[in-house]
Amino acid sequence: MKRICLPALAAAIMISSAGPLVSQTRDLSGTWVGETTIPNTLDKDQVTLVLKKDAGSYSGTVSDSMEMAKDSPLEDVKFENDTLTAQFMIFKGSENVRIWMTLKVTGEKLTGNWQDGGDEAGLLDMVRKSPGSS
Repeated sequence: MKRICLPALAAAIMISSAGPLVSQTRDLSGTWVGETTIPNTLDKDQVTLVLKKDAGSYSGTVSDSMEMAKDSPLEDVKFENDTLTAQFMIFKGSENVRIWMTLKVTGEKLTGNWQDGGDEAGLLDMVRKSPGSS
């Protein structure tokens, strides 16, 4: 009985510890497209996220159909536990506004939300339009 349990236990440990390793090796490089709704207007805004991976870290840009973000550089980009977080600036009316986004990776989809420093926030669902090269 002990001989059977020990190999089974070792296999279970190896399988359960592979999850974080898969997340770290996943490459999100490419062009991602999606849609969000702008609060108070209910207008739909098409969002394009371009990600590049270099030496294990990500960089990229964000653009949108309302032209609040025009190839706005991503800042403080992190990818841990299948979650991508980043910040970027948009031009809203007469001022620059910082946006924070958090996106969970599921296959070829990024799903999550964005928020500004005030009370505006929205959902963001994206799919990979084209893979990148890292």
